[in-house]
Amino acid sequence: MRLQQLDFLRGIAILLVLFFHLKFIHYFNVVGWMGVDLFFVLSGYLISTLIFKELQTFGNFKPKLFLIRRGFKLYPCFYLFLLITIIIRLLYQQNVSIKYIIFEATFTRNFFGGFWVHTWSLCVEEHFYILLSMILYFIPFTNLQETRKVNKFIVSILALCLLLRISSYFIEFAYGESYFFNSWARRVQTFYCIDALLFGVFISYNFHFNLDQFMDIFKTVKKYFLLPALLSIVILPYFLRSPLSDCFLKSIIYISFGIILVCFVADDKLFKKLQTWLSPFFIKLISYIGVFSYPIYLIHVLIREYIIQYIPSSDYRIVFICYLILSILSGIALYYLVEKSFLTIREKTFPKRGELAYPNTN
Repeated sequence: MRLQQLDFLRGIAILLVLFFHLKFIHYFNVVGWMGVDLFFVLSGYLISTLIFKELQTFGNFKPKLFLIRRGFKLYPCFYLFLLITIIIRLLYQQNVSIKYIIFEATFTRNFFGGFWVHTWSLCVEEHFYILLSMILYFIPFTNLQETRKVNKFIVSILALCLLLRISSYFIEFAYGESYFFNSWARRVQTFYCIDALLFGVFISYNFHFNLDQFMDIFKTVKKYFLLPALLSIVILPYFLRSPLSDCFLKSIIYISFGIILVCFVADDKLFKKLQTWLSPFFIKLISYIGVFSYPIYLIHVLIREYIIQYIPSSDYRIVFICYLILSILSGIALYYLVEKSFLTIREKTFPKRGELAYPNTN
């Protein structure tokens, strides 16, 4: 069962990234990076929903099956993308570093470097999947029902990630930007930015284990937090642009996206109002793009680096439109040619346990 509101948020996230990486409109040069944080919050929510539903249905969780099923969704497109990257770089007589191939292939690029600017986020998500599945495997189901303790633990980790980002700023200020790892990878290592994913887990956990109290709180504070959350996303990136303020901005942004996610999931009135304010066709289009967000995210950098240079136009607007269309169409093709085929194989060889309905997770 797919929830259109979640696909709509995915569509917004991938469009933010597409706008950001070509830098056509100045506003999106400033705020486009937030698309990745929205992806993180959505991923944390959706992936933990898979696990929590399994735990509540069976009283236990099988991390091996979970990771295999995630692998069938993520790895085929990713490794094909990596192979295409190697081939194209060879054709263009560009350096094909063996160590970069290893770092990309082993999802350690966000620590040591790699070919592309965007694959660091895939590394963070992969580390998160493994870490979360291991933690939830070893925690007894009865302990998960102690909601106060679990929520305190999650909030502590969120605070720790913020402290790590702040600490890294002062370390870099004292010893140089590249003191940790390398200069391009400032605070994209997993332990600096896993909090956005964890906040999605926090939301999903309370929906599954603390629903009544969570909904009571939501109904009480929604009218006070939704507008500030929207304004934070739209305005704050223009004012908090120093390295230190960026440490706090990331926390504010993922919390804001989390508030919007809760509003969309807990009460569909907001999304219905959005459908009346905007064109229904526009909502459906963005939601449709969101279905293919992962392959679009993978392949759009190839379009940017190697395809748009051959567009016979000097008008940057035309180039940008072609970049958007080609990125989206290429992602859709990659989904149907690769991802969907492997998902079909997955359902035959590694079916999910029982009759569990997983919204928008494939």
